[in-house]
Amino acid sequence: MCPSSTLLQSGVTVHGEVLTCFQKMKMHTTKNAVDRQKAVMFEIQENEVRINRKNCINVDDIGTAVQDAHKSLTDILRQQPCCYILYDVEYETSVTKKQDLGIVHSPVQALAIPGCSQIIIYCCRPGVG
Repeated sequence: MCPSSTLLQSGVTVHGEVLTCFQKMKMHTTKNAVDRQKAVMFEIQENEVRINRKNCINVDDIGTAVQDAHKSLTDILRQQPCCYILYDVEYETSVTKKQDLGIVHSPVQALAIPGCSQIIIYCCRPGVG
């Protein structure tokens, strides 16, 4: 159960849709590529971590609306201060293909509050990990 209190002295909480989105991405509960998120941008609005829907990328967008997901994400991070992106990344090792979630931060000087809120997200994800 996600605590309703804030973490550290930041006063930042995490909106429930952020946790739901995180769990869906981690567990791949949506098999339909149109509905699956490749990248989700989180930002702080009114002392709460929320999803910035206009900067999210669906799996179905790759190769059509978005040619290069990594470039699109880094461009977004340059334009948006104080945010981070949860990214569903696929890579290959010498043995196998792997899939994992990564977090890409905005520039270092804007990280103080998002860093605290990221900890809240990890604390609020029971059964995921």
